Amino acid sequence: MQDSTPMVAFVGQVRRNVRGKEGFQEIDLASYFRDLIKWTVEITDASRVDEIVTQAFHIAQTGRPGPVLISLPEDVLDEIVEVHDQKPKVFAKSRPDHKAILETKEWLASAERPIILAGGGISATKSSFTLVQLAENLQMPVVSAFRRFDVFPNNHSHYIGSLGLGSPQYIIDAIQSYDVVLALGTRFSEVTSQDYTLLNSEQSLIHVDISVNEINKSYKPNLGIVADVQHFMTDLLEENIKLQHFDKKKSRLAWLRSHFENDSTIPKDTYSDFVDLGPMIGDLMTALGDDAIITSDAGNFFGWLARYYSFNQEGTYIGPTSGAMGYGLPAAIGSKMAHPDTQVVAYCGDGGFMMTIQELETAIRYDVPVISIVANNNMYETIRMHQEKTFPYRAIGTDLSNPSFA
Repeated sequence: MQDSTPMVAFVGQVRRNVRGKEGFQEIDLASYFRDLIKWTVEITDASRVDEIVTQAFHIAQTGRPGPVLISLPEDVLDEIVEVHDQKPKVFAKSRPDHKAILETKEWLASAERPIILAGGGISATKSSFTLVQLAENLQMPVVSAFRRFDVFPNNHSHYIGSLGLGSPQYIIDAIQSYDVVLALGTRFSEVTSQDYTLLNSEQSLIHVDISVNEINKSYKPNLGIVADVQHFMTDLLEENIKLQHFDKKKSRLAWLRSHFENDSTIPKDTYSDFVDLGPMIGDLMTALGDDAIITSDAGNFFGWLARYYSFNQEGTYIGPTSGAMGYGLPAAIGSKMAHPDTQVVAYCGDGGFMMTIQELETAIRYDVPVISIVANNNMYETIRMHQEKTFPYRAIGTDLSNPSFA
């Protein structure tokens, strides 16, 4: 659910007449997954299959997207029912109230230092181009939320970096010094919000999100707007916002952009006995086109990708905002199947790669040519780092003895 991924999983269950008797491989799936995903349900009446499956896909795809699980008892699958093949047409992307647009206009027109924080809502609505128009029109710098690099072209003059683990101090200082924060489609996760310390009481927050549950959850906004972010930006662009402090905004933006460019400059390769991941990322960018899709696992190795890789097109990064290991390879296979003519690279740590290495069989069976780059240091490095930091000389269970991945 933390990744806001719309999917529907059909999972087998024991027969209805043995439920609750601790049957062979019986698990109360609906209860087990209830707190992990958006919705769970067990079908106990075959005549309701059409109704429940339609509802499942609706829930997965509307509002804040998320996974849904349908538990299917074995004997339900044996029944024959009549199904009406009718695909419902639902318009679920709400427009903002015009009063909200006018209030936003007032806030941004008078703001001396407004800034945009862009999250997964931009990706979900494929509205990166609209975001570029908005940032340019209002002379606002753009920061991407944790692992949402591709919501805004990184080579654009208004992009100043991403929030995440080990964010550069200039980004945090910049956000905290700005008077108005326009948060678009972000839930202010623990990582994005820097352990919920990012914003302060002297700032004004305009928070726009498709889900009412995300407003007032991490921060109390001055103006909360429940709406589709693309509709919000489109409606706001139609307003003639007369900017104040134009020269100051432009100068400040250029200063922040220069910090980003300095921080993301590819370092020189000065090592010969091991791979320096910084220059390797530079080589990767040289070899790949701007439309190449990068997927990744979670781990310390990811820091080099986050700092140096330039994502310049929408839909070119897929990674776990939930911090899940083993994500990179399956995500790459799925991405390549969806975009067979696009270069797809899975960038993984050795620990994460080993968690789902069996998916290589899937790639072979369906002839899916993906590239995997494995940062191999023979350990669960992130866990090891915390062990050594908190309990020096007492590391345990983090060493790996890997096969030859090549």
